[in-house]
Amino acid sequence: MAAPLADLDRYTHQALMTGRVSLLGRDVPAGVWFRLLRTLLHEVGLSPSAAGKIGGRVLTLIWETVGQPVRAGMGTWKPYEHMDWPTQETMLHAAAVALQLAADGRITARGVLGAAIQPTTPFRVYDGDRPSPFGTAWPDLTAAAETALDQARAESNGARQLLGLLTMCSHRQETWERQITFLKDVGVAAGFLPDGAELDLQFPASQPATAAARR
Repeated sequence: MAAPLADLDRYTHQALMTGRVSLLGRDVPAGVWFRLLRTLLHEVGLSPSAAGKIGGRVLTLIWETVGQPVRAGMGTWKPYEHMDWPTQETMLHAAAVALQLAADGRITARGVLGAAIQPTTPFRVYDGDRPSPFGTAWPDLTAAAETALDQARAESNGARQLLGLLTMCSHRQETWERQITFLKDVGVAAGFLPDGAELDLQFPASQPATAAARR
């Protein structure tokens, strides 16, 4: 038995034995399978001219693949039940070939049940968010900060360099005083840092405006 016919018989046997059929697109109840099969038998019995331009090409391809004349050589359409057995067998072969061509993507099954006999289209699964570069950089930043603090605790030059880094974006005395307090709190010796006199020289107090200047 040809492979397409064997698949068709397997579907029918599964429908009779289990009440359901596992088609390529989805599982369907036995009643849906028999309705689908009956529709296929009806459609492969149409003439290409009656099926429209696209449908006519599909029917021609099906019968060329079967290796038989279109509509099994019948001059006019007749119900499947009114055909003789050899013609019914040829029609079953054509229906099986139509299923195979749809499964291979060579024809497109249309209608409500069309998707059931074609492989499902795989859905793209989201790959997830990319790892944040900050997540990997944070340990390095933490290690660098600890190294700078250790150096500031050990020598005056390291302490002043770290203070300059912490205050590089500010020219306000209040900011310097706040960062000096912070460094003292984390163990940097006061002698390694500028004192009040040095800050007074760096940030001289502004002179009050004279009465003449205000005029």
